Amino acid sequence: MKNNTDIFDDTFVCQSLRCSVGIAVTDLTDETSLSALITKADDAMYAAKRSGKNRYAFTGVEQLKSNKSLESFSSSHNSHHVPPTAILTALLDKEFSFMLQPIRDILTMEMESVEVLVRWSLMPNTINIEKVFDFFAEFNLDSQYFDWFIPEILSTISTWQSQGCQLLFSLNAPSSVDGCQVFLSRLVQSLTLETDYKIEPWSLNIEIKESILNTNPDFFKIFIRKMKALKIKITLDQFSRTDTNIEILAIQKFDKVKIRRYQYDADTEESFLKVLTLSSFLRMSMGCELVAVGVESLCQLKKVQKAGVDKVQGFYVGQPIAPSGTWYDFLTQVDQASDLLNKSNV
Repeated sequence: MKNNTDIFDDTFVCQSLRCSVGIAVTDLTDETSLSALITKADDAMYAAKRSGKNRYAFTGVEQLKSNKSLESFSSSHNSHHVPPTAILTALLDKEFSFMLQPIRDILTMEMESVEVLVRWSLMPNTINIEKVFDFFAEFNLDSQYFDWFIPEILSTISTWQSQGCQLLFSLNAPSSVDGCQVFLSRLVQSLTLETDYKIEPWSLNIEIKESILNTNPDFFKIFIRKMKALKIKITLDQFSRTDTNIEILAIQKFDKVKIRRYQYDADTEESFLKVLTLSSFLRMSMGCELVAVGVESLCQLKKVQKAGVDKVQGFYVGQPIAPSGTWYDFLTQVDQASDLLNKSNV
């Protein structure tokens, strides 16, 4: 007779587990008993199973949407805050969308890649999209966000690649370690498992903020290594705004480095250009490309050209556009290369 411990021998293969989850949502003014909430959550779990398994379902969201106490919470808590329930319901109601902003080659003005910019159509004017992502991290909504975002963007990329698109798509990494873990898990799962969309991993680029990299260097060594194993490119974003150990720059092998003009005051725009010029020499030793972001006029374009950048991004060379229609439809809207090149050479 075999000992029970034999089940843990080398022949035992551990497989990933999947489950369906039901979530009952309520607030402090609701007098529903705990047992009743558990029953509601149980009903939601079975609803999730019926809709395809291996997913989650909410119950009680409508109550939250009509609950006026949320408005008082928002105003009393902080005028710049929005209740996390409002962001959660926005995710469930598919109020989020994304736009694509061109990134062009500085010499040819050809569109080489696009940055994926997420927008909340009904976002209150008291906050900005960066604050929304802070809320995702603070209230553990990263999972719900990526359940929407990753299938949405990969579906678009898959469709466009079947139509001949060869763009690089830049996705922004979350601002927390937990968020990045969720992001990595969802992305790897979508790229390696059997899915309805097939994309080339080389068409993805992940942008990591310099400040986050410096806060958790050990974690991001692993994060970057896993991305590189999938042939996904890495950009160091918001470069020059925090103190980065030069060893990190030497070891990590970034594909691109981004410097954003909006991080410099109007009075210090010359500093922005000086940092670009200095970084143009540094990026040669790093073996990566330098991207100037925030170019909004012909004058600024000519200045960053002289500073020695490789790529340029900003309203002057391409505004964010919703990816509606086919790849050709999108390309037609952003095909300004010859016009931009003629102006920059004057």
